[in-house]
Amino acid sequence: MLIFFSYVFYSEKTAFPGIAAIPPVLGTALIIWSGNAGGSLFHRALSWQPLVHIELLSYSLYLWHWPIFALHRYLAGAAPSLMLAVGYVTLALALSELSLRFVERPFRIRQWGASRRRLFAGYFASSALVLAVCIAIYGSGGLPSRLPEGVAQLDRVEGDGTFAGRNVTQYPEGGRLLEFGAEATNRTVLLWGHSHASVALWALDPVCRELDLTGIAFTRGGTPPVFGWSGAREGTAEHARVVEHNERVRDFVTNTDPPPEFAVLVFRWTHYMPRDRRMPQMTFTPVEGLGDALVETAGLLIGQGIKVAVVLEPPVFSAHVPRNAALHEWRGFSPPSLTRREHERFNEDYADIVAQVRKQVPGVVLIDPLPAFLNADDTIQSRDADGTLLFRDEHHLTPRGVRRLAPAFKDFFKQ
Repeated sequence: MLIFFSYVFYSEKTAFPGIAAIPPVLGTALIIWSGNAGGSLFHRALSWQPLVHIELLSYSLYLWHWPIFALHRYLAGAAPSLMLAVGYVTLALALSELSLRFVERPFRIRQWGASRRRLFAGYFASSALVLAVCIAIYGSGGLPSRLPEGVAQLDRVEGDGTFAGRNVTQYPEGGRLLEFGAEATNRTVLLWGHSHASVALWALDPVCRELDLTGIAFTRGGTPPVFGWSGAREGTAEHARVVEHNERVRDFVTNTDPPPEFAVLVFRWTHYMPRDRRMPQMTFTPVEGLGDALVETAGLLIGQGIKVAVVLEPPVFSAHVPRNAALHEWRGFSPPSLTRREHERFNEDYADIVAQVRKQVPGVVLIDPLPAFLNADDTIQSRDADGTLLFRDEHHLTPRGVRRLAPAFKDFFKQ
């Protein structure tokens, strides 16, 4: 019943491993323990010869299935269909059978080594060879010569980079302060956010230079641009680091005379939506409170006489755009694809927060990146007309991509 419960009620949102691992592990332990009673139902069922043979294959099956499914995800950027998954499992079973017969059994009866000394010598020699090959591949940058130059440029996201800025300060909690735009003017723009804000500098810098605006950017990865809320639970180290960084922004706003004329908040909204488990590359599981924190923060900034713009989330692809584009050019795989409807469905996760901000802080300008990437057929562009990438992964824009938002930023500053 414990295993059946886990199978029925666990989903992709279940925090696993963790306390949720107890029911299936306990259920498995009870099944093993029940084997002490030779006449039990489980003992008779698990003694069935096909199941016994699968048990003999289990370790090889575990080793073989992983690279097969991982390679599919790398190439296709998504999980396989049901029929394809069945085919992959069948392939893994066949390879496991070969491994059992020609690797595991000969190894166990020492057909491949007359002595323990020879066995360990072979082990260390093969390990050293594998290590040497891995170091050589890593040192060469992944053997780029194996790819045509155009494909290699896509794979390494040619033209991407980190905006340098002026008078850069690195803070202990991981944040960064820098200047951009025109130098030493009386009109100031505050840019505040996480990694998406760092990318936005490529568009804001030339716009601010053109309009004679001096920019000050506070950026930190995984940090929402709000006061007093981090997305992480209070009392955690991550919460303390985020709050510490954002308090630097508060000090800048309140102690600068005159205060900034404009504030641009840039972050990935869905990154901070509450969920039951941590997303990849996140150090915490988000909690409730983003909407209230954003409303309060925008209200405080507007109360200081600052014009506030918040950038909505850019299109988010389901697969790594540069990698898929490279595989498309090289092997003819499907190119990165996303439709307007898929984008809008994805953004439904934070639609209530957008509505809350519009209602409670009507003075905030919301900048939607979508129109800058939309084709006439409602598909979303991942590459420019000359083939240059507009995305450096699933959701971060490249310098070329974010510069498409320059007209929207310019309109905001001219209002």
